[in-house]
Amino acid sequence: MSTFAGKSKNSAPSSVLGGAVLALEACALAGAGGSAVASWGEFTQANSARRPVIVGTGGSRGGKYVSFTATSQQFMYLSNKQLNLLSGNGGTIACVVRFKTPVNQWERIFSAMTVADNKKDVISVYRYSNQTVMEYSFPAWVGVNNAIVNDAWAVYIMRYSVSNSSSYFSRNGTALSTTLKGAYPVTNVAANMGLGANVYGGNPSLAVGGNFGNIDMEAFYLWDRSLTDAECTSVYNYLSTAL
Repeated sequence: MSTFAGKSKNSAPSSVLGGAVLALEACALAGAGGSAVASWGEFTQANSARRPVIVGTGGSRGGKYVSFTATSQQFMYLSNKQLNLLSGNGGTIACVVRFKTPVNQWERIFSAMTVADNKKDVISVYRYSNQTVMEYSFPAWVGVNNAIVNDAWAVYIMRYSVSNSSSYFSRNGTALSTTLKGAYPVTNVAANMGLGANVYGGNPSLAVGGNFGNIDMEAFYLWDRSLTDAECTSVYNYLSTAL
């Protein structure tokens, strides 16, 4: 498979990172290792028993990360955000994640539902069916076999281009999937991190069933446009460089 050209360890330009509509970096959290995370960027968790925990060292880049544990049913949510995702410029997600064992099914790194119908994912990234398969939607579903090496950190980048209805997925800078998929506009969403599949009732902050994730997360970015190859390379280089 092809790779994003050029893997020299240069920082991603602020014009790229600053253009993200969601930007989460564990290194920016003020708490020490062992602290529960009540808020992270625009995501929150009011229930103290459901909050993920900061781990102070050992992230992919050597620093902090946020640990979600399924047995404690840890997740975070964002109840309402305006996006222009897919309305004309496509979308891109980049994240630094470690999927842990034991494996649950349909463990979301991120999922978003329209506020009008918050029982169906329109944008999501998750570990599928007790395997190493990662699926993502923008919002047409794409499954990527052997995408995940469990218990190992990786930089995942996925994007959707409206102009040619194409999806693209890479792990650690190498393309694992390119495919053509249709999509439709998404504008007003509610979102979750670390939560299982399609478990939302009238409020996305309330889990009513399904599985929770065993996931470590160091960084998460979402853009409401399809980044260019050069921009994806810059983002990958930034997310793979030691802090």
